[in-house]
Amino acid sequence: MAFASGSAAHAAAWDVNTLLNEFNVIVLEDLDVANQHVDGRVYVGRDLKGTTGSVYLRGNQAPASSFDAAYVGRNASGVKVEQKGSAQIGGNSVGMNYESLDGGTVSVGGNLSNSKFGNRVTGWVGGNVTSLTMEGGSRMEIGANVVDSKFSNTQVTYGGASINTQFTNGSTETNGPISASPLTIPAAADMRDLLTETSEALGAMAATSTFQTVGSKTTISAAGSGMSVVSMTGAEFNAMRDIAYALEPNATLVINVHAEDMDLSRGSDVAMFDQNGKSDAARVLWNFIGANSFHSANVFVGAILAPDAAISGGSSNEGTVLARSLTLSNGEWHQQGWTGGLDLPDEPLPTPAPIPAALPLLAGGLGALALVSRRRRAA
Repeated sequence: MAFASGSAAHAAAWDVNTLLNEFNVIVLEDLDVANQHVDGRVYVGRDLKGTTGSVYLRGNQAPASSFDAAYVGRNASGVKVEQKGSAQIGGNSVGMNYESLDGGTVSVGGNLSNSKFGNRVTGWVGGNVTSLTMEGGSRMEIGANVVDSKFSNTQVTYGGASINTQFTNGSTETNGPISASPLTIPAAADMRDLLTETSEALGAMAATSTFQTVGSKTTISAAGSGMSVVSMTGAEFNAMRDIAYALEPNATLVINVHAEDMDLSRGSDVAMFDQNGKSDAARVLWNFIGANSFHSANVFVGAILAPDAAISGGSSNEGTVLARSLTLSNGEWHQQGWTGGLDLPDEPLPTPAPIPAALPLLAGGLGALALVSRRRRAA
């Protein structure tokens, strides 16, 4: 089971264990970070949005990887990409903050507007660019028009018109075609197949270990040095209060929660996980099978696989999350990395393929034609 992405210059393919390690958040639909943050890399099948939130906040501490910091299938708005993180946006980029980029890349299939970049950035935009400030030895390719923008010490190529745009301090401008799309964002439908079949494969495994509740505390155990499987119902999960892990060295724990069509919650009255064991998130995977939603008002410790669930968080959570969607209110998502080992079936599972570049480019091209039409009428 492999996930292939990255530009041709640094392409890489990994199995699902590495996927859990390299990414902090993978969602099939939307990621809303509000004014919160995600520590590591993100894949978003549809829209990435926020107010003053950020992704890749601790990218300098993330596991080494050839993947970019952010992959967004459709549109991105209002989010800062931290720690020199590169980004690929399939649709439009509106009001994104790329000032932390230094030597990174940003590729946008549609239009880019209201942005400021850091130094030495390489940019590629399939559609229009509006209200962009770029400087410091950068390079930008724009498929359509560039409008109301400022470039200092930047090489710019654009395929449409330059309107009310300044090129200063040694900038160069070329009117002509741009290079082929560098976008390599896996399609959300393919990613859904990957996560769903992984969840089902793990969920079909027989339990090999147990959990025990004494008073308000539940201890979940993993014996031996391989993968242990624990099985419970959604109702049993909802009833738990304190949760602690008992992991032997080199053990991996998979907790299958059979919760078809259920809404799962750990409310504000629920005690936190044992914080002394938050690093156990690197070896514990919660597989929520069929759950509609999951909310955690307090800290959650462990990686989460929930391809059918809309997840919301109101605290500082530890581990990788792979879900239908994720909304942060007062919460954060911290990356622990994945050092466990999942024993998956021998038969291959789907490999996500990059989205066709023509789809976002079509949207950008239509926007370019509309903009030129409006300018001519105004003239």
